[in-house]
Amino acid sequence: MINYKDVEHHPIVEELTTLLCNKVKNTQRSFFRIEVAYFLATMAASMRAYTESKDRGIIPINVYAILLNSSGSGKGFSISIMEKEVLHKFRERFIEDLMPRVASANIQNRGSAVARTQGLDPEEVITKFNNEYERAGIYTYAFDSGTTPAVKQMRHKLLLADIGALNIQVDEIASNLSSSLEVLTTYLELYDQGYIKPKLTKNTKENIRNTDLDGRTPANMLLFGTPIKLFNGGVLEDTFLSLMDTGYARRCLFALGDPSYKRHSNTDAKTIYMQAISGTNTATIDKLSNYFESLAVDTFYKHKVFIPDDVAIEILDYQITCEELAAASKLSEMESTELSHRYFKTIKLAGALAFVDKASEMTLVHLAQAIKLVEESGEFFQQMLVRDKPYERLAKHIAAAGTELTQADLIEALPFYNKTNVAKQDMMNLAIAWGYKNNVLIKRSITDGIEFYTGESLEETDTNKLIVSYSDQFGEGYELEEAPLDKLDRLLLAPGMNWCNHAFVGGIRQEKAVIPGFNLLVLDIDGTTDLNTTKSVLADYSYLIHTTKSHTDDVHRFRVVLPMSHVLKLDKDDYKSFMEGICSYLPLSTDTQAYQRSRKWNSYSKATLYRNTGELFDVLPFIPKTKQNEKYLSHVKSIGSMSSLENWFINKINAGNRNNNLLKYALLLADNGNDLTTAISKVRELNTKIQYPLDNEEINKTILVTLRRRYGE
Repeated sequence: MINYKDVEHHPIVEELTTLLCNKVKNTQRSFFRIEVAYFLATMAASMRAYTESKDRGIIPINVYAILLNSSGSGKGFSISIMEKEVLHKFRERFIEDLMPRVASANIQNRGSAVARTQGLDPEEVITKFNNEYERAGIYTYAFDSGTTPAVKQMRHKLLLADIGALNIQVDEIASNLSSSLEVLTTYLELYDQGYIKPKLTKNTKENIRNTDLDGRTPANMLLFGTPIKLFNGGVLEDTFLSLMDTGYARRCLFALGDPSYKRHSNTDAKTIYMQAISGTNTATIDKLSNYFESLAVDTFYKHKVFIPDDVAIEILDYQITCEELAAASKLSEMESTELSHRYFKTIKLAGALAFVDKASEMTLVHLAQAIKLVEESGEFFQQMLVRDKPYERLAKHIAAAGTELTQADLIEALPFYNKTNVAKQDMMNLAIAWGYKNNVLIKRSITDGIEFYTGESLEETDTNKLIVSYSDQFGEGYELEEAPLDKLDRLLLAPGMNWCNHAFVGGIRQEKAVIPGFNLLVLDIDGTTDLNTTKSVLADYSYLIHTTKSHTDDVHRFRVVLPMSHVLKLDKDDYKSFMEGICSYLPLSTDTQAYQRSRKWNSYSKATLYRNTGELFDVLPFIPKTKQNEKYLSHVKSIGSMSSLENWFINKINAGNRNNNLLKYALLLADNGNDLTTAISKVRELNTKIQYPLDNEEINKTILVTLRRRYGE
């Protein structure tokens, strides 16, 4: 197949694309190329240009295009530039000079031919045709809406004139799709050859049926709007995709704006302004508008673009390649149809490029340029179909809202959410589950019987950016710093320093000044658990432990600093509930003062420091008002009187690590002063509480052998 990737885009396409990018201050070139292609095709179609090859015969030149980009991206402005500044001279000369002359001559010729065939008076037939031509109304170069009868009436006028094209341009397609369905269905027929079946209507004095005429009337279509409104997950989206499936996927060129694109990023205002008013833009407009005007002349009326053998073979090769790719790929029927019919879009587009070059033959370069553009369109089409599922959109909408949302708020904002209560609950559960795996947190609360949902996108903790604030004063002067874990000991051991795991407005350490956002758990152990037990319990996690000033060999007093899996932003009450949940989960007795967001800790320069590298502590199950927290609390309730140490290991045991964790539990019992008999009894008891217990023989031959060695037996 021809190597289109190394070919530059058509120079006129690139000139116009650069012009539009500069004028509308948007550098998404691939998007504007598709728009330019449409407008080039409107000129070729209006002049009734066509391609002809030995194998395919005559194919009219025309383009259907769908342009979707975010609001404010310059879609409307760029189209206005093309219509009013670039193509206006062509359109004016075409409508005011060429079309009237050609139409008059063609009506005369057609009338004379019909009169000869049917033995009628030529003047009467010509007069009848002229009346039908005038009765159809003034020719509109491009219209934004219509009905099937109106399209057929205008088509009859163009059949009589044997010049001109049916060009429809629908703005805000999301808002206008429903009202445009009738005319869009009609346009499905017009694309390939410009044919459409006539409708039989009753002939009366008030409604005189026109003469049935045979012939082609090329049609061009441009639909543009914002993707977020079109792909709303409701009936509108279903309707649009149904149109694509019915046949528009194979007929259209597609352009989809990048939602993450920022129009003015990395460019200063002066540069943007100077690009917009550049004299180069004016020169380009003057040059190309004059050039396009030169196309609206008799010389290029019914311009034939012949496809020579070598180009025709390359088109066939491209067709075969596309069909093979479609057959081999795991694509939907719609995607497969679009891919396998790209060759036909390419023929029409290459014909348009040859027409604007005033070329009588399609070259391999024209073909390669067209394929390159059609392939870009295909990529846009694939991107268009890769949309978030409804529950993903629900999760992202809640997270992005920044405020509490009720069921009524969600139904109003998200059409796809307006379902039965059971269906809504299922979708919400899926949204919560998806969010859990994709760092989107959704909280649910009930006030006076009304459900409220809040959400946020969670940020995974970067251990090089642990949130701390510190001061050498008691209540003020706290400076925020994002400290790396491997250097956090400098703060913990700094003499005379106070520190917190939150930052504060103005550096004032008080609850009302807390800036939400923390990623460190801090636990104080005040003689209630020994160091070895704590290190054993937390062996899988990254941590820093340092002794405090009152620590002794007999009474262990120390502080545990645990980096969290995610950065959380919790209010005062949720933070307290969160810390209560963490401390009840850990088999360590901790100081309850850690439940305050504004809690400070003293550094201690003479402390003994212990460091461990492992995984970050998963905090998601402990965030209040979340599904995961409800699940965890339900589990805690179900285990009843189980000790915190048993609960800790039960939560860590699964089918693949039962033996290893039961052994850790056994050794921890030994370290905590239990006698051998008690330790064995507790190991066997915990084994009965796990979902898939080990058999006694395995326990005897592995865990208990190691345990007895610990006791010196």
